[in-house]
Amino acid sequence: MVRSSSTLESLVTRVAALLMPADVATHREVFDRVLDHFEVDACYLRYNDHDLAATVLVAEWPPQAHSPGPDSSAVLQFRDAGPIMADSENSKDPRVLAAPGQSIAAVPLLWGDITTGTLGLVGERDRAWTEDEMESLRLIAALFAQVQARVRAEGE
Repeated sequence: MVRSSSTLESLVTRVAALLMPADVATHREVFDRVLDHFEVDACYLRYNDHDLAATVLVAEWPPQAHSPGPDSSAVLQFRDAGPIMADSENSKDPRVLAAPGQSIAAVPLLWGDITTGTLGLVGERDRAWTEDEMESLRLIAALFAQVQARVRAEGE
């Protein structure tokens, strides 16, 4: 289903209102809204740890069980990851991976010239993403990047 620009703008505004006072715990409510709006089955937020050359799972909805230990999917080395995760190390542009019966949109979190993470949406059906939807996801990813920078600064 194609959403109108005004509906997408409304989503971005609601997400901004939720994230401005947010910490990591607020992601669930944002994910609920994003899942519902884009009619996808799952979404995730991963932060890049460039020192480890890895992507680290910060939040996902619905939550999945992860095995503890170094082989957990919660921490993925870029060199060992699939194409979406491997590209997320330095990607500056959103990427859509479509396979029969599945669609993944991965949008980088950017802080200046540095790719700091990825917002991903996963649908268990074929789906085309409009330019307006991808632009809205870029704006939402930018809001997540601001939260990430703020939380990091508050921790220092």
